Amino acid sequence: MPAAQFLSLLPLVLAVLLVLPVVLSPVSRAADLLVSRVALSVFGFYVANENPRRRGQRNQLRAAHVSVTHRVYASRTLLMAGVFGVAGSVFGVYLAAAALDTLAVQSETIREVLPAPLGFLGGLTSIRALSLHDLFLALLLSSATLGTLLALGVYWGRWYVLTERARTRSSEIEATLPRTVAFVFALSRSGMPFPKVLETLARNEAIYGEAAREVGIVVRDMDAFGTDVLTALQSMATRTPSPSLEEFAENLASVLGSGRNLSSFLQEQYERFQAEAEAQQQQYLDLLSTFAEVYVTVLVAGPLFFITVLVVIGLVLADTLTLIRVVGYVGIPLASFGFVVYIDSITESLRGATVADDGADTASDSVRRIGTSADGGGPPATSEATRGARTASDSPPSTASARFATGSSARSTPSDASRSPRSRSPSRWGWSGSRSGPRSPRTRRYSASPTRRTNTSSRPQSARSSSSRRSTSFGSVESAPSSGACPTSSTASPASTRPA
Repeated sequence: MPAAQFLSLLPLVLAVLLVLPVVLSPVSRAADLLVSRVALSVFGFYVANENPRRRGQRNQLRAAHVSVTHRVYASRTLLMAGVFGVAGSVFGVYLAAAALDTLAVQSETIREVLPAPLGFLGGLTSIRALSLHDLFLALLLSSATLGTLLALGVYWGRWYVLTERARTRSSEIEATLPRTVAFVFALSRSGMPFPKVLETLARNEAIYGEAAREVGIVVRDMDAFGTDVLTALQSMATRTPSPSLEEFAENLASVLGSGRNLSSFLQEQYERFQAEAEAQQQQYLDLLSTFAEVYVTVLVAGPLFFITVLVVIGLVLADTLTLIRVVGYVGIPLASFGFVVYIDSITESLRGATVADDGADTASDSVRRIGTSADGGGPPATSEATRGARTASDSPPSTASARFATGSSARSTPSDASRSPRSRSPSRWGWSGSRSGPRSPRTRRYSASPTRRTNTSSRPQSARSSSSRRSTSFGSVESAPSSGACPTSSTASPASTRPA
């Protein structure tokens, strides 16, 4: 190879070598580390500055569940944009040179090739001899245009990919959230401590998808960083791209902080999500029926009528066989393909509701199978969800049915929660130790009738003991402690054991 030709190709070779590590970074660990180190050393200090735009980018990274920090991702984005901008400028010079060389044909040669009526095009398609100044301007324009387009395209594309990933995760979370709430409700009613419920859900990521991944981050914050469950749930509400999961996490943190009945709250949320899934499924079916009628009218009856008219015209006036073939072999298949693509794009947001409704029905079956023991809590569940549900369903049917019948109507009110200072303590949910000792005698309890309440503090000892026995058979309003034991039956006063 002559030296002049080698020197002419040297910038092109350098541009390819410059782009090669960036192109190989998704598949090569060494190339990925090289790109990250160079990006941090060049742009690390620039992207570290705090401003509203970078805070929005950081939230976008969290919503997309990217495993790198904002500093690394933003530095790599700037480096990739710069590399492709420089390489694009070099490629633009060679592209312009190739175009000039291809179009540098004499006008006489073009006129000889073209027919005589089209000879005037010879002067339009050929390029006159350019001066050095004109050639420099042409190469500069091509280089700047291609380089700028590549740099802006790479920078915009890197951040746009995050938006699409966040939107995809939001759709997946919305699709699996109903059965996820049903699963949490089932484990909560079985007597499992709430942090253990979150750990069990996080381990079933293959079943519950992106919702379980979000809960897995909550579990990681609690285990690795010592974050309390309320702060971890609030962080999940800020981070998640799903509006429904954000609302559910905020409400759940509010319930845990205020001391309300967790099982009743989860049951309400489960029923609400199931109703929404059924409504979306009905909307999906109605939309499909409308599309079916449109397809039959436009792409079945319409082409048949058109072909019939063409056949009649061909028999009477002229030959229309070619047009019939175009309609039958090209027009109808292309129209059908376009119609399928249109339906897929329109129903993308509704298809997840049908799957979520099936999962919600499966989870609801497990909820119906879960009972509670006489103390209102149930046996301690194991780490596996199925074994926890199976163990909890071994309680007596009469007690479980009575507990389920009175559980929805016997819900604690703010006045009840404010009577006992322990009802607001986080330890009653099990994440900072179980509560031991007898229940306060001032605690208000529901009797067997859901519309009548009796204050046990103003009764004699024997009457209070009988009332405790009656209310114990139907379950307490408050959630069971994490240990699964009944605090009222564990310690009895000596006065309650004397004969009346």
